[in-house]
Amino acid sequence: MSKLGYVEPTPIQSQGWPMALKGRDLIGIAETGSGKTMAYLLPALVHVSAQPKLGEYLYSLSSRFYCFPTISLG
Repeated sequence: MSKLGYVEPTPIQSQGWPMALKGRDLIGIAETGSGKTMAYLLPALVHVSAQPKLGEYLYSLSSRFYCFPTISLG
């Protein structure tokens, strides 16, 4: 992560990661550029990598991940 420029988590990440990694539901409301995407994405990747592999690129997933942006960034 440090190679990508991440030195420390943002406030939304610091508050969201522990909840998400425990399997709790998470709703994050923060300003644009505050790190919300990584707040959701990192725990999702941890969850996927912990699932049993069905093949070289296939994982058994029993849960769902939904992300609904509320505004257009365009």
